[in-house]
Amino acid sequence: MSFFLRKAFSFGPIRLNLSKGGLGVSAGVTGARVGLGPKGAYVAGGRHGMYYREYVKGGKFLSGKEGTVNGRQEVNTFVDTGLTYDVSLDLSKQKVLTEPSIPRASFSLLALSLVFLLIFLTGFGIVTLFLSIGFMGAYIFLYVNAENANKTFKAIVEKLENRDDISKVLDEVSAKKIYFHAKYWLHFNVYKTINLIYYEDPDFISAEDLQLTEKKLSLPSKDKKDIKVFVFSIFLNEVIQDHMISEEEEQHLVKLQQSLNLKDEDIAVEKKMIRAMIKLRDTIDSELQVIQTELKLKKGEECYYESEGRLLKEKRLRQYQKDRVIYREIGYDIDMEGKIFLTNQRIFILSDGSRSYSLNRLLDITISLEDNTIQLNLENRKSPLIFTMPDILTFAGMLHKLI
Repeated sequence: MSFFLRKAFSFGPIRLNLSKGGLGVSAGVTGARVGLGPKGAYVAGGRHGMYYREYVKGGKFLSGKEGTVNGRQEVNTFVDTGLTYDVSLDLSKQKVLTEPSIPRASFSLLALSLVFLLIFLTGFGIVTLFLSIGFMGAYIFLYVNAENANKTFKAIVEKLENRDDISKVLDEVSAKKIYFHAKYWLHFNVYKTINLIYYEDPDFISAEDLQLTEKKLSLPSKDKKDIKVFVFSIFLNEVIQDHMISEEEEQHLVKLQQSLNLKDEDIAVEKKMIRAMIKLRDTIDSELQVIQTELKLKKGEECYYESEGRLLKEKRLRQYQKDRVIYREIGYDIDMEGKIFLTNQRIFILSDGSRSYSLNRLLDITISLEDNTIQLNLENRKSPLIFTMPDILTFAGMLHKLI
């Protein structure tokens, strides 16, 4: 199997990162992402309700900000305190592909066979011997059936790597005498593999081949749709790995959706992601427009953005210890709430008081579309600035242009 196919099964929700080096994206499986944020490399779990965030030092994952405290493991768990603006993208609604397990013969059949054999040997009737033979036969049948499914799938993958005729490959799968869960497992994985190759190598797998695959492999309609949504999600995550969605890539996504015969509601989360990325692209491509504002500007300063918003800070909500592990629940608290302005020189927050942050100190930007926050890492500042506002994408796009 190609490198892409081996790696493709791990994509999921994404994390955006804007920096002076350009736009970058890191992706991971649903519920656990790896990315680069203002505090360094991190692993993060699902955002809704509670999630963990573990930071990395020296190439090793360390739980919590420091990893250990007095020789004890430390785990920080993030709790959503509801202080961010409406979530622009609910990644918890993204569909997760539930793959069937590899078929295995049940050892309980073997155990039952041995039990009835022992009963027969102690003097019970011939019926117990027949039962022992029956359970042993069932075990052997299921074992051979599972082995045939595994061997067939490996052979099919090799044929696909050699670019064998798809029609013949599908005929071979259909003709195999494989039964029950093993047959379902085989058809599921062959269907998924062919759809993945279509994305990776459309010159080999055509749209017509996909239609033929639909007909020849017996899978429930729901599984077929879930696999196609999975493939679309992989393509989307691959597109935005290193940069935004270009107009050409946008057209490729439209074509892929059509080829996979997916409706907008089938990929609702992905479509929202695409619209968000297009909005970010359009903001960066557009000319900055000077706006009139109440903010007293410095000489040569121009204002481009004004919005209500909040400056947040992380707050320890609760701490407890269990089995020599220190658990801390961390959430957001409001540091300052008011109007946020973006000029060609600074970010300015106006409330009862005011704060100003020079753009010259800005090192990178991390957007979290999951909770509608943007984290700004500033030079000579240990903790990031965490903002939430109704439209973080426009704010982030303008910041990207200005730095």
